Amino acid sequence: MATEKKEKVAKKTKEVIHLSKDKQRRLKTYSKITYVLARIAKVCLIIGVVGLAIAMTLTPVLVKNIKV
Repeated sequence: MATEKKEKVAKKTKEVIHLSKDKQRRLKTYSKITYVLARIAKVCLIIGVVGLAIAMTLTPVLVKNIKV
């Protein structure tokens, strides 16, 4: 009974672990693309937060100096 369960688990594990070369290459490509996009988004977010903080700090000073 226990060996049957172990065989089923081992069979499912082999199906998950062993992918074809094409699928592995595609997965690596997708993971690299996702990694690069995440890094770009992180940098944009940091720049945006810093820019927003600067804008919030300087807005009262700039608005006082405007003459209409």
